[in-house]
Amino acid sequence: MKLKFYIAPLFIFLFCFFKTVNAQPNDGDYRSNFAVTGQWSTAAGWERFDGTTMTWGVAASAPTSTDGIITIRNGDSVRLNNAISIDQVVIENGGRLSIFSTGGTVTVANGA
Repeated sequence: MKLKFYIAPLFIFLFCFFKTVNAQPNDGDYRSNFAVTGQWSTAAGWERFDGTTMTWGVAASAPTSTDGIITIRNGDSVRLNNAISIDQVVIENGGRLSIFSTGGTVTVANGA
């Protein structure tokens, strides 16, 4: 019966290990890189993951719903104030997404 006590910690370890391994970024993923606060539409405030070189670099454009996972990082505050469609947005603990309506519509796409 001691076997039961050893199996539970093993499953917990494997779950944590595989969850960490699967958290690797993919080509086209975005993450915020604002100096505290910035507008969603400001490309320079975002980094995009390049799956070929396996590095993060300054994004050429702001992310949209057609891109990969979009992460707002701890300590960053992103303001959305224009019409846009977003999807797969992750807000880390300590990150912030503020939506200001200026006549446009913010659409949260249902991933595909």
